[in-house]
Amino acid sequence: MITKIYAYFGVVGILSILVWVTALVLLVISSRSRARSLYCFLALGVAAAGLMLAKMNSSIVSDIEMDRRDEMAAMAKARQASDAVEETGAAATLRFAEGDPEDTMKEYRKKGKQLRQNGKKPAGTGGRDSYVDEPEKKVKYLPEADLLAANRLDRINLLLVRLILWLAIGRVVVDYLKRFNSTVGGYWPLPIAGRWLDSLFEKTHAVLVRAPWSGSLTPRAYAERVVRKGESFIYFGESDPWPGQSWLPRMAVRRWSVWCLPKLDYGDPELSANGEFVLDAAWFNRCGVVVQGEDGYPLFEYIVELITLRHETGAVARKTVHLIWDLPQMPSEEVILPLVQMARATNIKLTVWASTPVADELVELFEECPAVNSL
Repeated sequence: MITKIYAYFGVVGILSILVWVTALVLLVISSRSRARSLYCFLALGVAAAGLMLAKMNSSIVSDIEMDRRDEMAAMAKARQASDAVEETGAAATLRFAEGDPEDTMKEYRKKGKQLRQNGKKPAGTGGRDSYVDEPEKKVKYLPEADLLAANRLDRINLLLVRLILWLAIGRVVVDYLKRFNSTVGGYWPLPIAGRWLDSLFEKTHAVLVRAPWSGSLTPRAYAERVVRKGESFIYFGESDPWPGQSWLPRMAVRRWSVWCLPKLDYGDPELSANGEFVLDAAWFNRCGVVVQGEDGYPLFEYIVELITLRHETGAVARKTVHLIWDLPQMPSEEVILPLVQMARATNIKLTVWASTPVADELVELFEECPAVNSL
């Protein structure tokens, strides 16, 4: 069977089969490996290369011609036998001094077409028979049954490699969306967040990050990633992570921001904002809010009360509102517990950065505690 496939496809076709089989193996590995994103993209690249090779092989197979040489030889022998019978049964009626015109015609026909001679063509348009070398294209011949089998296998090869390419694309998309809702491990965030995505891939709504934390999960990096995902936040910290900046980019091309989210400073003396105004700004995804210093403690408690009232009326934020806590002292258990209980129903996510040890009973309130070595 392998010999037959090699006769039909040659090196390019065999290589295309090996490549898409490799892509299939990488897809299987990606479902079991921790580095699944790497294997997903490798499978996609290998599958694309397999499709390119399969198309090259298909072009080669299309150039194969049916081998009729035996049939033509049999017809030529039959014609020669027929001509011999006619010549022996018929007498020559006319003779010419110059010879038989039919013999001359036969000799002329034996020369064939005069435009080409032994793979050559005329060098110019003059009357001289000058020729230059021209390489002839090698044509591959196969019997009819083998030619039909080669075309059938070529169609199957193209179908399989296209199927594996679509599987690889789907695997990359699923892996991206699954990581999109994770607290850590996402890449290339796009502003596509919404409840439709949350219904397909669940997210945690209460996260505790204990010191020391890495640069990939600092409060600033986390908030910027939230914005790029199309969501909003209320940040409680000792200082503004973006001093002098009035917006955060949702989409950017290098240094140019295509789409931005305004940043609201709760401590701005020119802005008379209360707790309800702050919550609405993030709830309706109009801007991100920064709350600095000691104002954060009473404001956080008031926002929890407002969320409780909205929970009782069945209100749900269209896009997740992230409450980012980066103050030295954590909120009390009496404040965190009700918020955690209604966070999923109201589409709120509480993420706390703890710079001091946290009691076990408080840790148990959170759904996720990312390990430092996994970041």
